[in-house]
Amino acid sequence: MIVPSFIQTHTVLSRHASVLKYGLHILRTKRLYARKPGSRDEQIKEQDRFSHMSISQLDKEFDLFNDTVTRMVDLGFAPGNWLLYAQKRLSEVHSVEPHKLNTICTVVGFDILFCQAPKGTYSIQGNIYSQNAHSNILDLLKKRTYILEEARKKSQLNSESSTKDNIEADITRLASKVSSLTIENKLAYFDQDMDLDRYQADLILSDLTTAFLQRDGFFNNTMAKPFIRSRENELLRQPLVNPHEAHLDLADAAMLLCCDSLAKNGTFVLRLADVRPGDQGLGLLQRRLEKMFQSVERWRFDHVDPRLSLKEVFFICKKKLNKTYDKYDLFDVRQIQVEAKP
Repeated sequence: MIVPSFIQTHTVLSRHASVLKYGLHILRTKRLYARKPGSRDEQIKEQDRFSHMSISQLDKEFDLFNDTVTRMVDLGFAPGNWLLYAQKRLSEVHSVEPHKLNTICTVVGFDILFCQAPKGTYSIQGNIYSQNAHSNILDLLKKRTYILEEARKKSQLNSESSTKDNIEADITRLASKVSSLTIENKLAYFDQDMDLDRYQADLILSDLTTAFLQRDGFFNNTMAKPFIRSRENELLRQPLVNPHEAHLDLADAAMLLCCDSLAKNGTFVLRLADVRPGDQGLGLLQRRLEKMFQSVERWRFDHVDPRLSLKEVFFICKKKLNKTYDKYDLFDVRQIQVEAKP
């Protein structure tokens, strides 16, 4: 078959355009990372310093980690600075050793990148835009609540003088029993009547942003050159090439999780890493948050570093008004009704 010359020319031009577009995308991303001064170690230390400072300052200002918090989710937890702080503070509040925090609390870190969670906490790897990922978070909270409640009941029945060691041993036995079940039995094991508010999170933190710098181990393109991996996923690429709008999309995804996974009267802390001053999207985001929470406060680090006031913004949302929310109503989207065929 002879292909006309104009079709061949069009095909070649299309390929060149695709290569050029990808090349420009890589150059933009490299410039984004190259703007930051200092060596890799200095950048990592600066990221860690600011990350720890921000969560500790927020905790002081708004009393985030108090004795009412026993279930917590940290979205975008890698490389783990906020999760480490949460582990330390909650272990102090509940008077337990940090590595035994899972005997009292369920602390979950969620990220699309692999990251080892501290001992006594849990991690889930997934895409925040995936409904399955949201279900996995809620399922883990339910599973952990069941295990903790059953362990406490068993310890109380065995002896009135139950100790934390008894509870810890029962938790280990129950967890082992659950892990040995088949998939079908697991579904039946947890598909029992348990009110949603018994296992919803008391606190959800969201720090969803671009991939962090690789810290150790062998060279890894997922960490060192995230734009290569994100080329195959339009949504995951947006924080690199279109950061302002992308961070608002990530905030919406975190809000969707809060609709079902955050308990009534729960707290939601949302960080937007790169926003434009006066962006209308921020106003829309705040109005949506005010539908869900009794108190919504926009907070910046102006008093710490005036340069951050142009980029960083936090929303501290307290006292969730209802147990669950209809996602279509919250985002003012009309649900499409599909009529069944006769």
